Amino acid sequence: MLRCRRTDAYIAALTAAAEKHIRGKAVLDVGCGTGVLALTCARLGARVVYAVEASSMATVAEQIVKDNQMEGVVKVITYIETAAARSAQLAQSASTRSA
Repeated sequence: MLRCRRTDAYIAALTAAAEKHIRGKAVLDVGCGTGVLALTCARLGARVVYAVEASSMATVAEQIVKDNQMEGVVKVITYIETAAARSAQLAQSASTRSA
């Protein structure tokens, strides 16, 4: 796992807040990078963690989630997926209105 003072401080804060704010809840990690904090939330008992990453780092995060066998809890969302889904929704809406 990535180890640095900043990451350690975030993990300590998440651990302190886990019972009230994480355990059994949905968590959103925007700009998840490697996914280290998303995985921490999953290990602290989050029901689901949405890890959003707009860069190609999302591929790395997906692999790290898989390597840690957390695919059932951590869902990595990329900007590309989000934009494609929105485009599909708009196209569907437009075709429904014109029909």
